[in-house]
Amino acid sequence: MTWELHYSRWVITYLVALRETGADVRRAIRSLQNTTDGFPPEGITQLEQNIYLWEVAGHLVIYERQPEQSRLRVVVVESMD
Repeated sequence: MTWELHYSRWVITYLVALRETGADVRRAIRSLQNTTDGFPPEGITQLEQNIYLWEVAGHLVIYERQPEQSRLRVVVVESMD
């Protein structure tokens, strides 16, 4: 299964501002597209139904999993620093 990725405007702005320093987190987020279940192999915590917090590449990523549409909506990305 391939998951469709959607980003909030805030996340798009944040990732563009990171430029090259954000390559690892962008690559990690994109890797979710090719997972069978929309989950990374580690570092994930369920916050609410279909809302997850993922610690990856020095960042906190909050995303919504919408399995009916095979969609993942990234709503927040913040540096852990």
